[in-house]
Amino acid sequence: MYFFLRLVSCFVVLYVGIGASHALSSSKEMDLRQLWNELKINNPQLSALRENYLSAKATIPQIAAPANPQLGLVWSGMPANSPLALGSVGNAGSANNSISIAQPFQFPGKRGLAAEIADTSAESLLAQSESNYLQLGAQLSTLYYSALSAQKQLLVLKEMVTRFELIKNVSRARYANNAAAYVEFLNTQVAQNAAIAEQFNLEKQLQIAYRNINLLIGRDPREKIALSGNVQQAIRNVPTLFELENYAESSHPLLRSSQLDLDAARKGVSLAK
Repeated sequence: MYFFLRLVSCFVVLYVGIGASHALSSSKEMDLRQLWNELKINNPQLSALRENYLSAKATIPQIAAPANPQLGLVWSGMPANSPLALGSVGNAGSANNSISIAQPFQFPGKRGLAAEIADTSAESLLAQSESNYLQLGAQLSTLYYSALSAQKQLLVLKEMVTRFELIKNVSRARYANNAAAYVEFLNTQVAQNAAIAEQFNLEKQLQIAYRNINLLIGRDPREKIALSGNVQQAIRNVPTLFELENYAESSHPLLRSSQLDLDAARKGVSLAK
């Protein structure tokens, strides 16, 4: 009975291991929109920029808050030989004891202006984060479409290699009866070898593209990834150059970051006066 239970447990562990390996080997297909979402959530560089922004925003209430009150204590009743004695020698009375409370105030508007400068600088950090997000997204899009194109080319090359093999078999059969067909066989073999070499190069390019995409979206570079998408449909949806220029001039985060930095610098000059 004990041996039977051990055998059943071994089968269960083996089944679970096979299921886990199958789950790891199979990867879900991802389109460009899903890749952009993964980039925004998991990219280490963008995560660090978001933390810097939140840290900068957290300091604004501290800057805007009034200064801490100052509490002072004077005690003249210390022993005469004490090095901290503040009264005269032998004077142990409490006539000179006192407690003072002071609340420092800045010039009106200075603290609020300093808080505005900190808030503007924090918003500039957010705009820089969005600008980096666009730059990394552009790299991701380039890698995505390059990988899709390489996938299509790889399928065509694999089909060409298969057809070349069929042509070789036909040429080999013809060569048995006709010596002139041997030239056709050699030409087909050369073309097939060239297609195999190009297929190898494309596979290497795809591996590099997959690795870089995984790095951008915060995954293990060795993890398998499958891409899906329609290149022709994406090309039809590309905005015109005029639309891109209008967007860049009105809404690009890098320009907004520069404007916020300029605003913070002007407020800093006002604060220093």
